[in-house]
Amino acid sequence: MATPGAWLATEMPKECLGDFDKIQWVQDIVNDPECKEIPFQSRTITRNSTLHSLFNRTLATLDTLRACQSFLRLRPVKENENPDTDDGKKKEALLVASMGHGLDGHPGLAHGGTIATLFDEGLSLGALQVLDKAFMTAHSFIKYKAAVPTPSVVLLRCYCEKWEGRKAWIKGTMEDGEGKIYAEAESLFIIAKTKL
Repeated sequence: MATPGAWLATEMPKECLGDFDKIQWVQDIVNDPECKEIPFQSRTITRNSTLHSLFNRTLATLDTLRACQSFLRLRPVKENENPDTDDGKKKEALLVASMGHGLDGHPGLAHGGTIATLFDEGLSLGALQVLDKAFMTAHSFIKYKAAVPTPSVVLLRCYCEKWEGRKAWIKGTMEDGEGKIYAEAESLFIIAKTKL
């Protein structure tokens, strides 16, 4: 359900992804054969529209969200998880984001609302893997575990815990890419009854 004309991050000007070039864990994701880059719809500008304007305009500056890149990874199913694919794999949406000082709440630390906003986008990438029509966030819960420094590059890992009919329950983490978890989240997404 990608937005028509949505760009892959690798199709954007190279300077947009420069923050990722020298970070080994990001390069490991980029080069992982189990990971496929997917369009990050919210960073695509739609002419004469305010669609996704929070991410593609307001937060798309050199001192806010400098760069974002998203991937779909097929991974083995963990204990107590249900597979998403016929071959028994779990779909995991990955969002890599470079956060600048323009997202600070306290100097050098990301604002909690910024973290919530990134989770809404990252978790929606997880929902896109199982919901086939336009959907909206019904509710979200975030557990903040550690302050997120700025500037920094963060990794969101998001997957569908379960889905039934129009509803999908998505879980995710925000981490530093090397094992430190900054926050955990879960959201319920529901397919809209009317066209959005």
